[in-house]
Amino acid sequence: MFSAMNDQRQKRWKKCLILTGDAHTGEQLAMLLESHGWKISQVHSDREAYERMLRENIDAVIADIDGVDLGGLGVLSYCHHHDRSIATYAVTPIDDGYRKKLARDLGGCRGYFYLANDSHDIDTSRGMAAGIASGLLEGRERCGV
Repeated sequence: MFSAMNDQRQKRWKKCLILTGDAHTGEQLAMLLESHGWKISQVHSDREAYERMLRENIDAVIADIDGVDLGGLGVLSYCHHHDRSIATYAVTPIDDGYRKKLARDLGGCRGYFYLANDSHDIDTSRGMAAGIASGLLEGRERCGV
């Protein structure tokens, strides 16, 4: 998935912005992606996310869409409509089909990181987290599941 910088094509660190309301969830995602060569920025509000995107070149955004007040869906939608080169992913419970559809339709969401059993833990056996180890993503070249 988010692969390590192991070939000549990648000349700089890929940058990923993570928007989560829970620091534990953000740290789990950061550890997972940093081990594959990604430079991570974590924010905890949609305002911080927008400000960071204006200041930096971001390759991917992972936004928590479980907490409506966090504004994750709006951030994904903003990326999809204003800079389609930014790959978008969502953090959500596996059984939330309604928000997953919104993330896909409005935010161009290319995949999901699932929360495990009503907790703030990322379920590493499903979705994008499971695919990272198998090499599904190659930065911007291949971003779907």
